[in-house]
Amino acid sequence: MDRKITIALAALFAVFHLAHAEPPEWSGNPDKEITIKTLPGMMRYDTPEIVVEPGAKVKITIENPDDLEHNFVLLDQDKDDKDGQKFGELSFQLGAKGIEMNWVPDSPRVLAKTGMIGLKASTEVYFIAPEKVGMYPYICTVPGHSLLMRGKMKVAKDNFIVRDVTWKLFDAKGKKISKLADFDGMEPIKTGKAKNNLISLQPANQNKLRNNYALIFEGKFTAPKTEVYEFLLNSDDGSRLAVNGEEFINNDGIHPPKTVSHKEELEKGEHTFRLGFFDGGGGAKLSLVAKTKFLGSIPFSADQNAKNPKKKTQAPILLTAANPGEAIVHRTFVGGAKPRGIGVGYPGGINLVWDADVLNLAFVYRGGFMDVGGHWNGRGSGSKIAGFDSENLSHGLPMQELESLDEPWEPFYDKTIKYERDKENPEKEITYTDRHPDYQFRGYQLDKKRFPTFMYDYKNLKVTDRFDPTEIDGAEALIRKIKVEGDAGENIWMRVLNHGSDEIENGWIKTAQKVWIKIEGVEPTTRTASGMKETIVPIKGGEEITVTYKYTKAIGGKVKK
Repeated sequence: MDRKITIALAALFAVFHLAHAEPPEWSGNPDKEITIKTLPGMMRYDTPEIVVEPGAKVKITIENPDDLEHNFVLLDQDKDDKDGQKFGELSFQLGAKGIEMNWVPDSPRVLAKTGMIGLKASTEVYFIAPEKVGMYPYICTVPGHSLLMRGKMKVAKDNFIVRDVTWKLFDAKGKKISKLADFDGMEPIKTGKAKNNLISLQPANQNKLRNNYALIFEGKFTAPKTEVYEFLLNSDDGSRLAVNGEEFINNDGIHPPKTVSHKEELEKGEHTFRLGFFDGGGGAKLSLVAKTKFLGSIPFSADQNAKNPKKKTQAPILLTAANPGEAIVHRTFVGGAKPRGIGVGYPGGINLVWDADVLNLAFVYRGGFMDVGGHWNGRGSGSKIAGFDSENLSHGLPMQELESLDEPWEPFYDKTIKYERDKENPEKEITYTDRHPDYQFRGYQLDKKRFPTFMYDYKNLKVTDRFDPTEIDGAEALIRKIKVEGDAGENIWMRVLNHGSDEIENGWIKTAQKVWIKIEGVEPTTRTASGMKETIVPIKGGEEITVTYKYTKAIGGKVKK
């Protein structure tokens, strides 16, 4: 028989044998299904990276629309050959056995492989992912192909809260609709997977539907612990949300943007959701977010009417207390404070950031404490708060000598310097915040519950600043104790609130925000200076000032009056 025919038959037999190998028992229900295609004429896979969980049962379909034969070989890790290129070069040494071996060198490093995938053909490969996290290369081992035809499989814990989100798009075709039930019995005109697993109106926008359409989203989400979830659904027009097959929110009908919320305790583990939405004409808006004390805000949707959703619902890497009842203290740069911010997460879901650059409270917030995922993901953007309802109440230097109550407050000690980077303006000035000469930070002490007491000096005064969590009317609150020792002299004031109103009810100063305050131990003065409304208190020395901060409503509750 002609040698070329023999080689061709051998190759065809190898393809048939491997492509039709007996699949494992779990092949009909894998944990992860992935499709990888070859790019015609480019000698590349279309997917340079795939992600699977440790120990996951994986099914990969490799489609080959190219005019060349290829294969797929998944390799174990090798610190001296991270991309698999050295292994790919071994195929040159196979010689005449290469075709018989489908150009795959015999090696314990091979974790999974296909036979040769013919022109315009496809095949499937099944394997169980390694338990060890890390990057595993995959390549085409046909001689010369691995130089370009390769990728990496990332084995890592699934870091996404919301996943497997699909959509169905329905068109009423001019029929006037007023509720979601009007679409019952209709067939979707298109279906697809939600980009970045985020709900958006992108499918309707891409199909140029402006009214009389509906979208049905279905997906899964993971609760890392058992706790109460508050779902907030905003839509224009109607929408309905079901979780685990139970309707949580009915926001149906024709209406302008309207938010409806629902609170429910969900068990730790995986849950399903179904969200229906329709637009009957005019504007169209849709957003869904869940709030929890542990995770903070969980976005299920992209920006309203987003044409290109980019934000991913990636699970935060949360800092948690080492032991129940303890606080978490985290020193970091975080938005809303100067570079020397000190975050404190208290039991009960209330948190704060204390600013060591200005020696004062920067802001309070509730929900999740700190997401430190930015230190490892992306470009290492650092920490960010994981919660919500952040309130800046009196950020800036806490004390000042005022000759009169008309004198404006100077919250930061700003300086200017000149630099010569700008050739067109070599004398250009920049402003920066420096340490005020009247202040000295003395650090902080932790008690047995790791609650910090902050300490600093102001002129001849020694100040301690401590916070304790509590609950008032079912909502999160903080009790702040400020002790001042020494002789202050004349005209020293402390600013407690940099906004608000003169309205006081039962001792509570009502602000325009979600947090009200009460001041005890000294008599507060509310003033307006340079257009700023502030609450300040006199300091003589020897004071113990109690400031209570309370949220005006519990999460999902009504404003307390």
